Amino acid sequence: MLESGLNDHVERIGESGRFDVGSLCSIGGMPENSDHPGVYLHILWSASNHQRLWLYVGQSSKLSERIANHNDPWYRRTHASLHYHVWDSVKDIESTFVTLVELKSGTNNADICLLNIQEMWMACIFQTLTAKHLNEYLPPDVCRMWSTRHLNVVPPIWQGFTGNDSAPVEACGGREAFQNFLLSPDPEIRRWAKAVRDSFNDLRNSPDPILRLRPSSPMPIRLYQRTLQADWSFVSRESERMALFMSVYQVGQSV
Repeated sequence: MLESGLNDHVERIGESGRFDVGSLCSIGGMPENSDHPGVYLHILWSASNHQRLWLYVGQSSKLSERIANHNDPWYRRTHASLHYHVWDSVKDIESTFVTLVELKSGTNNADICLLNIQEMWMACIFQTLTAKHLNEYLPPDVCRMWSTRHLNVVPPIWQGFTGNDSAPVEACGGREAFQNFLLSPDPEIRRWAKAVRDSFNDLRNSPDPILRLRPSSPMPIRLYQRTLQADWSFVSRESERMALFMSVYQVGQSV
C-alpha cells in the first residue's frame, strides 16, 4: 500500500543516489496539471550555482490547487515559512515541481492517512527534514548528507495532530531544532531563523498593547506578516490565540 501511486523515477533516483538538479528534475510528473491527490517535490536552485539546492516535500488532496497556491506571490506573502523565504530571497532562484506520488482514488480518511505517511516517507528519502528529525526517523547507518540543508520544518506525519498540548512542541523539535536553523551551513536558512527570532522579539517588546504579548504567550509567525499589511482584525484575533510557531521554538529566550 505504501507504494501506491509511486512515481517509478523515484525508485531510480533513490537507487542511483544522484540528487543533483538534473536528476531530480527528471522525475517529472507535472503536478500543476493534476487534479488528483498526491505528494510532490519542489526543487529550487541558484541559476548561477547549481550546488545551491533546496528541496521541499508537500502533499495535497488536489495537486494542481496546491501548486497554484505555491506559485501565487500574494499567498506566499501571507503564509510565511522557511520554504517561501528561500524561494523569494535568492535573487537568481529557479524552481520546478515534480510528482512523487499520485493517487487515482478519492480522498477518504484512509487516503488522507496514506498521503501523510507517503509524504513522510518521501521527506526521509530526500532528507528534507531537520537534522533532529532525520536522526529520529532514519536508520542509524544511513548517511545524512542533506541534513540541515532543506525546507521541511515539521515532519509530515504530525499533520492534523490535535488533542495534545505537547504535540506542536514535539512536532517542531523545540529549541534544539531552532538552534540548528540558526547554525545552518546555508546562509538563507540562517537569515530566515534570525528574522523569525528578531520579529518575535520586536513584537513581544512592542509598546503597542495590541501587538505586545505576555512573556508566556505564543505568537504565530503569520501575525508579523499581517501587521505589515495592516490587517488589524487578524492581529487582534491572533494575538489572543495559543498558536504554534514562536512558543514551540521558545524563540525569544536567549537564542
